[in-house]
Amino acid sequence: MEILKFLNKSMQERFIAAKTVEALEKELSEIIEAKVKKMYLEKRLIRDNLLFELIDVTSRYGSYTDEFSYRDKINIKLHYLCISKLPKDKQLKVDEARIKYDKDKHFGWNNLKVQLWYELNYELEIENCLSDKINLDIS
Repeated sequence: MEILKFLNKSMQERFIAAKTVEALEKELSEIIEAKVKKMYLEKRLIRDNLLFELIDVTSRYGSYTDEFSYRDKINIKLHYLCISKLPKDKQLKVDEARIKYDKDKHFGWNNLKVQLWYELNYELEIENCLSDKINLDIS
């Protein structure tokens, strides 16, 4: 019986600790997303003679490449959408992509010859982000 009580208590403590870590990770991600968005909101992306603006920044806490070092890295995704004057059919695709992004938080497939939206991915050190040493190459 003592073992069962100890097991139950340990499980409860583990659950509480996991929820605390999850909440801290979410808060940290929101802070870093806000910093990156503030830094890069005014910077435009130019590709294929088209102008793109940043519409959102999302993040995933952790690293895709190394599960053991994921506590010190964050994956940032910058979502850019074309704002250049386009033909009617292309503008319709841009409008559809914006609606899809607002609904699902992703643009969908971009299988056009000339890209009308971009999602730029970066893996950053959390320590650098918190000390405002963010330098992303968006060219």
